[in-house]
Amino acid sequence: MNVSAYSIVALCAGALFYFGATSHWVEASSAEPQSAEQLAQGQRVYDDNCQVCHGRSRISDGSTPDLRQFSRGEEAFRTMLAEGFYPMPSFEGEFSEDEIVALWSYVSSAGE
Repeated sequence: MNVSAYSIVALCAGALFYFGATSHWVEASSAEPQSAEQLAQGQRVYDDNCQVCHGRSRISDGSTPDLRQFSRGEEAFRTMLAEGFYPMPSFEGEFSEDEIVALWSYVSSAGE
């Protein structure tokens, strides 16, 4: 196996560890239900910042994690945004708290 193949295997293993190998959904930690306005704001943030890598409507082409399968919960999602996760850069300080909440609502909505 060449270096490139090792890199791909390591990236896939890391993604499985980080995003979880299961496809079940973890409910948003917020006790408040997701409003249509919040989901729309989350979709706008996603479309402007995440779509280019993670695909339209969270549907990945296979080269990046499919966010419809994100099962690690809101805390892990916030950590991923703040710290990044190779090859994803850190987005620390890029989003307001309202944008993060809306983005999590959109990502965790499982395509509703």
